[in-house]
Order: sequence, then C-alpha cells, then structure tokens
Amino acid sequence: MKNIDDRIRRAVEIVADESTEVAALIDTADDFRIVWANRRLKDFLKTAAVAPEGMRWGGRCPFAFGINAIAAMNQVIATGEPIHIEEQPFGARVSNRFGETTYWNWKILPAPSDECPSCVLVMAENVTDRVARKALEQGREPHFSGVVLDLPVGVATIDPHDYRILDANDIWLSYLSPECQTRDSIGRTLPECVSDFEGSGLKPIIERVVGTRELFTASELEIKDPARGSIWWNITLRFVEVKESREAILMTAWDVTEHVNARKLADSARQRALALLKVQTAITSSLALDQMLGLITDSTRELVSSTAAAVLLLTENGEEFLVPVASSGMSVQSACVVPLDLHSSLAARALRERRPVTLVGPEAAKLQCLAGILDGRPVLSVASAPIVAEGRMLGVIEAYSDAQRRFTNDELEALHSLAGSAATAIVNAKLFQASSDAHDELVVRSRTIDNERKLLIAILDSLPEAVAVADASRRLVRANEAARNLYTAKEGEELSITDLTVRMRPQSVDGRDLSPEEHPLLRALSGEAFLNEEYVVHDVSDEPRFRSVSGAAVRDPVGNVVYGVTIGRDITEQKLLQSRLEAALEREQKIAQTLQRALMSEVPAYMSGFRLAAVYEAGLREAEIGGDFFDIFSPRAGTVAIVIGDVAGKGLGAAIQIASAKYGIRSYAYQDASPAHVVALMNESMYREPPDGGFVSMFYAIVDVEAQTLTFANAGHEPPLLRRRGGQVERLLSNGIVLGVRSGMEYEEGRTDIYPGDRLLLYTDGITEARKDGGEMLGEDRLREYWSACGEANAADALDRVYHWARDFSEGHFHDDVAMMVIAREDG
Repeated sequence: MKNIDDRIRRAVEIVADESTEVAALIDTADDFRIVWANRRLKDFLKTAAVAPEGMRWGGRCPFAFGINAIAAMNQVIATGEPIHIEEQPFGARVSNRFGETTYWNWKILPAPSDECPSCVLVMAENVTDRVARKALEQGREPHFSGVVLDLPVGVATIDPHDYRILDANDIWLSYLSPECQTRDSIGRTLPECVSDFEGSGLKPIIERVVGTRELFTASELEIKDPARGSIWWNITLRFVEVKESREAILMTAWDVTEHVNARKLADSARQRALALLKVQTAITSSLALDQMLGLITDSTRELVSSTAAAVLLLTENGEEFLVPVASSGMSVQSACVVPLDLHSSLAARALRERRPVTLVGPEAAKLQCLAGILDGRPVLSVASAPIVAEGRMLGVIEAYSDAQRRFTNDELEALHSLAGSAATAIVNAKLFQASSDAHDELVVRSRTIDNERKLLIAILDSLPEAVAVADASRRLVRANEAARNLYTAKEGEELSITDLTVRMRPQSVDGRDLSPEEHPLLRALSGEAFLNEEYVVHDVSDEPRFRSVSGAAVRDPVGNVVYGVTIGRDITEQKLLQSRLEAALEREQKIAQTLQRALMSEVPAYMSGFRLAAVYEAGLREAEIGGDFFDIFSPRAGTVAIVIGDVAGKGLGAAIQIASAKYGIRSYAYQDASPAHVVALMNESMYREPPDGGFVSMFYAIVDVEAQTLTFANAGHEPPLLRRRGGQVERLLSNGIVLGVRSGMEYEEGRTDIYPGDRLLLYTDGITEARKDGGEMLGEDRLREYWSACGEANAADALDRVYHWARDFSEGHFHDDVAMMVIAREDG
C-alpha cells in the first residue's frame, strides 16, 4: 500500500468537500483522531462545542456510534483493502421513545501519505429514505432504534394481534429456533420461530399485557426446543405505541439457560454431597466392619444409580487376588468367588492408576467374574474405585448396571469418596481389633521411654555445655548442671526468662544491654533457629564472660512451638586469644604499610623530556599489604630507568621482598644499566637466596633521552603498551621467565624508538585481572583498545582515565593490588 502524493490527497479533499456524502480523514495511529472533515460532516456536527478536527472518531465525535468503526479501520490498515458497509443503522442518543434512526452506506478506504502514513478515508451516504421504503414494502418498522439494535440484550417489537415480529436486534434473533436466527425472520410470527410457543406460556403472557397494558416480567421461562433441549429466558414485556398510532409489544429477553443449568447442577451436587456426608458420618461412627461394608454397598447403589454393588478386598497373604466381602443387589454366595486376577480386570486398572475407572458395553462382562449376577442379566456397565489407605492398596468398590450407560464424573467422584470412607472404616476396624495388643505394647514402650529419659538427663548433666529448656509460659523447665551453675539456680527452682535476664545481664558483643525479649531462650520459643551467636554475660564475680549460644524450637506434631532449647559454651579464652592475634596482626600490618610507603618511589611529574605519572592501590584481600611496586631513577646522565614489578606474597614479607628487589636493581643498574644484564643478575640473586614469598615478575627499561630509544627486558611481567601519536598501540614483548626460578637464564632485550607524542603504559596484573562480582575479567585486549582511544591526553590525565575506567569496570573496587605508570614523550 503506497503513500498517496500530497497533491493527489489535496485534490481528493477538494472533491470530497463538495460531495453530499459525509467524509473524514482519520489517523488510526493517533487514537483515531479526525485529521480533516468535509463541509457535510461539519454541518452535521455544527452543534458540537469544538471543530471536528482533533475529535476522536467514536469518542467525542457522536457520528461514529452507528458502526464498529475502530475495528473496520484497523482491518483496512491491516489488509490495505477498502470496506463497504450498506444500510447500517445509526441512532441518536436523545429522541423519542425509540430514538431517531438513520441508515447509511459506509465506505472506508486506505489513504496513507507521507504526512499521515496511517490515515484512512471514511465516507458515508444517508440512505434512510431508501431503507424506509424497503421496510414499508416488507411490513417492517423502519424507525427501530440503531442504539437498540446494538444493545447487549435481546430486544424486539411484536404485533399484539397476529404475533408478527415487527423488528428485532441480532441478540434477540439468536434466541429463536436455529432456522429463524437471521434478519429474514422479521415479518414472521412467534409461533413460527419459537419452539413450544403454546406450551411455554408465552401466548397468555402477551394476551395479559395487551389486556392490562401493564409491564410484565417473567423469570426463567422454559421453552422446550427439539434440537437444543430446554431453553430458559428472563423476559420483560411492555405495551407501546409506535408511529402512525400502531400498537406493539416491546419484548426484552435474556437467555439464562447456562445459569439455570449451572444452578441445577449445583443443586444436584449439593444433594449428592449431603447424602454422601450422611453416609460417611454413619460409616465412621461404628467399628463393626461387616455393618459398615454393607452400608457402603447400599449407599453405592443409591448415589450412582447402579443395579448392584460390591466391595472386593486384596488378600492379606501378599498374593495379587481380590475377594468379594460385601455386596448389595446380588448374592455373594451365588456370585463367582474365585479370587480376581489383578492383571485381567477393571479393578486392576483402578488400583494401578489409583483413580475411579469405568467400562461400558459387552466388554464389561468379559472382565468381571461377577458377571451374570443380576438375576441372569448381563453386566453392561461397570465402575471401579480403588480403596487406598495411607498409600497402601486395600481393594476396590465396584458398581454394576445392566443398562449400557456411562457413569458420570459426579458419580465417579461419589464412588471415589465412598472408597475413601471404606478405607477409613477398614483401617479403624483393624485398629480396634488390635487395640488391646497396642495397649500392652504401649505399657512396655512407656517403661522404655522412662528409662531413656533418665539416661538422657544423666547425659545432659555430664555435658560441659549449658543446656536450657523453656516452655510456652516463658519459664525455665529444664537445665543441666552446667546451666544451673551458670544461672546460680538450684535444681527444681522455678525461674522465668526475665529472672535469667536480671541475673546474667546479657549484652551483645558491642556492649548493648539485651531485654528479656532478646534473650536466646525467648528467641527459640518464637520459632527462631540460630547457631553459634555470641553474647556477653556476667558471672557471680561480676566478670564479663563471652558465650557462644545456639538455639531452636521444639514443635508438636501440628507444628506449634512447645519448647525453646539453647546450648551455650564459654568462649572467653578463645575471644581473648583472638584479640591478641588481631592486635599482633594489626601491628605487623602497620609496620608493613610504613615500610611499603617508604619503599614506594616518588615519581616526579617531569624528568629529562618526559612527563610521568604513577598510581598504586592495594586490593581488598583482607586489607593485606600488596606486592606491586614501581621505581624510576637515572643510572647515568641522559638516561632514565623504569621498573615495575609484582612480588609474590602479602604483608610484611612482601614489603621486605620489594625492598630487596628495588635496591638490588638500582645497585646493578649503577654498574651496568643494560636491561638484559640487570635482569639476569637479579635472577641469579633470587635463585641463590630465594625470597620467602615465592617469585618476582619485573619489567625493566632504560630510556636514552638523546637517542630517543627505549631498551627493555621482561621477566614474566605484563607487557607494557606503547601508544603512538596516531593511536596505534604496540605491545613491548621480550622473552623471559619470572625471577628466581632457574639459574643461568638469559633474557631477551628489546628496543624501540620513542617519538614526541608517544605514551607508554606500564601496569601490573591487578588491572587486566580486574573483574566484576559475577566473574567477568577486564583482560589485556579490552585494556589495549581503551588505551588506544585515550587520545593525546597528558600523562596524568591519561593515567587518571585508565585508573577510573578499570575501577568502574570492577564495580568500584579492585580485588588485587594495582600499580600503573604512564611515561609520555613531550612533543618536539
């Protein structure tokens, strides 16, 4: 659907403006707003408070009430095809009894343009006179309201004399017999279109309304339809006068068939439930098994309308056989009493699937050894429900019918409920039969439990931990010897949790006094479980003691808390030892920090034609001192030595290694500054006297200021990144393993020119291994791309950009030590 040229659309508007038809351009993408309206539509809406342009079609524009314009316009936009709607009624909101109705022929055409790609052109022609002439020829009422036609209930006008349908909306027509559910039925009579018109009582109702001229309302009027069964209406009839003094009956109808059927089903289900409740109450009120099973079979026949019923139980010897034990409507003695094979019966399926099942037809007789028990008549319908108690299969209840019919879902559900009651009855009877044996066993068990209780008390009293138990009344009901000593309580002394709080004065580890509500026993009584929580209490000498306490609730079988239990142990000695260790660690850390600050070289901002910047930050590994270091010095005139390295280990040991590495490099460089020579000497030194922490990685370079060259050697360190003025980045690579691993190592020496505008970035692995909390690492490739994009910033700004970029990537903190240096050659 291509867009219309603006000149063509303007020409169409000029032509449409002179048309006798109503026309409007609608933007479907702007809530169906009127973009343009012709003179005819403006005249039609001249009483409106605002101009048509900007109105929402179907909203403030009342002209759209006659059709479902929104759906029609959406269809035109979706398909690109025009839509024509003929003789559509349109009813005004305020008019006479029925409302003035006009009829229109509608055309909706796609009209997209560059300015309005979602526009459609809507045009309407008034054909009311034509429809009126046609309606008069057909004997119809031409002024039946268009609003009434669109009401959500059935509405019709009926001739009171010959019951002819004068007019009706589509909903009312849908209530008629299937052959009369079109508008062609207007003009036919009610007896032709309403099944059972005489028997339904509709005729005397119309006669009454005609005779009394009074409003009549009827609820749930039954109309029997041969094809659909009983149809139920709620109706209202009123005697009215239409134009030209014609009389009519205005009928409003609601089809309430679904509501009536649903209520009847609910009534039937309620009656079935009441009967089932009565049976279940009777079953569970007695322990006589034979009596209960007989009641179950009688109730089965009543609730599921079966000819006969039986209860069949599994044998208790573990064999897969079913034996009839009760029946109704048949004689068990005359029935087949051979055990039923679980693999060849409907009962087997019910037990396997653990749900009611049914079978209809001649096959039902073949699967039942009880076939032929109904006074010689064959069994044509069977329903079987499993009897299951606590997951154990006991047997089945079966209902038999000599009629070929399918048991309904409600009947199967009732049979299933009876099977549940049968399971309860069987279990209760067996329990009753074994009650005397159980009583003897309980006596024996009671004695055993008493002995076990005494043993438990002895064990608890021997424990070094303080065990205390409080009940729901918030009183101490059991305390072992350690707890009694702690509470200074005598055996059998009644103490409340408030008393314990006053005696012990419990505090949190930060010194805050705890209220009785915060006492560990009360927390356990509230259902809270906690493990090894620390408190401070005061013993008889008023000395503070640290205790580690765990607590939990003891619940009854339904989940109610009946006791709170706490177990506490004295951890004062451990806390004192921990405090001493923390103090020693803090002293060591302060020494290491002081030493590391002393060892970390101050990097000057300018040196021999180079701008310099450096940064160091320790990682978050338990606040330990890190092993990253850098150094810059001039071993001889016209040269600048640059060092960056990473010492394995943390803390004071790392600081000592940094000092050894830093001053070892300087001593060797002052003799011979050659990078390969200095690195090889450092390797031999560390191999012969290995540092405690492990190995050292290092990058060492010499800048010749006059020659504008950089010579370097790398001992297993991250390769520095040299950014040229144009933005290309080079990795300074030279082979060499970390220091101290192997004796006699020779290190490769690299060389490159340093031009004005070049920027060199040196860094430790804390930068490339910076990571998000989810584990994603920054990596060298990402660093190299960012360094290339840093532009021509000076050394300090470039370093600041990289540092904050990497820190933001790792979500505000580095997980390892970070050291960086930037050496920038000044522009020539």
